[in-house]
Amino acid sequence: MTASSFIQKGVNAATQGNLTEAEFCFRQAFLLAKDENGRFNLGGANLIRLLHQQNQHNKVASIVEELGIDQALKLPQICILMAAESTLKAHQNNLSENLYSSLHSQYPQEKSVVLGFSQILLKLGKLDQAKEILEDYVLKHGNNAEVASNLAVIGLEKGDLQAAEVNYRRASSLAPEKFVTHYNLGKYLQMHGELDEAMSEFNMCLEIVPTAIEAMIAKAETLTRKGQDNESREMYLKILEGNAINKEQSIAIFKPLIADAIEQVDWDTCKQYLSKLSDEIRSDFRLRTIIYDLPEELQNEFGDGTGLYDARKLVDSKNFIDDPEYLERITQYVLMNKTLIKDRPEKPTRGGRQTHEIMGSNNNELDTLKADLESELIKYANGLPQSIKPIEGSKFSVSGWAVSLESGGHQLRHSHPEAVVSGVLYLSIPTDMNMSNDDKQGSLYFSNAKGKPEQEPIHINPTQGKLVMFPSYIPHETIPFESAKERISLAVNLIQIKR
Repeated sequence: MTASSFIQKGVNAATQGNLTEAEFCFRQAFLLAKDENGRFNLGGANLIRLLHQQNQHNKVASIVEELGIDQALKLPQICILMAAESTLKAHQNNLSENLYSSLHSQYPQEKSVVLGFSQILLKLGKLDQAKEILEDYVLKHGNNAEVASNLAVIGLEKGDLQAAEVNYRRASSLAPEKFVTHYNLGKYLQMHGELDEAMSEFNMCLEIVPTAIEAMIAKAETLTRKGQDNESREMYLKILEGNAINKEQSIAIFKPLIADAIEQVDWDTCKQYLSKLSDEIRSDFRLRTIIYDLPEELQNEFGDGTGLYDARKLVDSKNFIDDPEYLERITQYVLMNKTLIKDRPEKPTRGGRQTHEIMGSNNNELDTLKADLESELIKYANGLPQSIKPIEGSKFSVSGWAVSLESGGHQLRHSHPEAVVSGVLYLSIPTDMNMSNDDKQGSLYFSNAKGKPEQEPIHINPTQGKLVMFPSYIPHETIPFESAKERISLAVNLIQIKR
């Protein structure tokens, strides 16, 4: 059969609702016409449309990769836009930026292009460029709720809290009938301690969409922040009554419920909650972060065994870079980064500064470091126990940000369960950090599990060029230190892109 025949057969299959057959036919047409005289690939275009409409964003990203960026940019505009959206959602950031950049050069006033392009620029840490294209749109078309929302996020990431709040409120006033504008404003207010007003915004959300579980969860979170733990627990439990909840909602509800039970040392209640969850949800790294703090018996029953929750067996460190001049150049790049802001909201840094995403820069040395770190993290990840190692054949992306701690600074206990593996590379360590004769000052600290007081915690003393790697669900923190200089590190996540 020819490519055209496969396309016609695919269209007929899609019309009849046979999407599996349609995907097969379009894929065959795509393969047959992949090198067809520079014309756009009609099979690829139809395949992207079909997969995008089914939210199969990883598959779309694979098609774009196979086509190559030059051929992808020959597709019809709507297909390029779909490909850009899907690659953004599939964490294929460089592909998405290339697609959106091409679209924006041709259609700089198309709102969907402006919004998508600003989102990928934000994700890559190119905040000034993202802000510029949004403000240019406002200059030509006036205020818009979606554009204001994106400007609010940029303000938040740049540390300009006034601009963030102004734009969240502007979005809400421009689209008072929209659930999302009230929800975004509510989350901003919740983040910054304006809890009563945040609760009002979430109540407004529920007036607009009475069944919105996200708003119910946000109200429960706000009650917890107000110290009303009993009311929060009751609300979470009420959400579970008679509501069909998906995986993400289950995690958002059960994680705080289990954490509350752990604080009460109520292992029976922990067991009851965990018993309600599927194996798939319990194996999610966000749940493993909570399971880490359970007694050994419950770790064995619900968490694939205690071997996954002993930092001493899983954490690895090595001297990764022994070139002080190179590390100093990376350090200076970090210190000049415009997104390095004091005590970034909703982050664990206290008494220090943290950047936004730093791995999407155009810095050649940082690009090389990113590639080297990715290789090392993949090697480490593939040596982990079977139940937590990456799926064979997986593709990965690397995310990273820098942290500069001042004297007395530290990071609160936290984890990075959105990734497979996390790491810390030490760029600059004060020589006087341990002058108090306390060799734990400034160390990376993996505490014992709350339900296993006998478990030995571990401290890792930071030295310039050292890389520490660990499964991303393991809670960790840093110990405060005294010094005349800053302790500067690069934190990285290895993110598995599912196919």
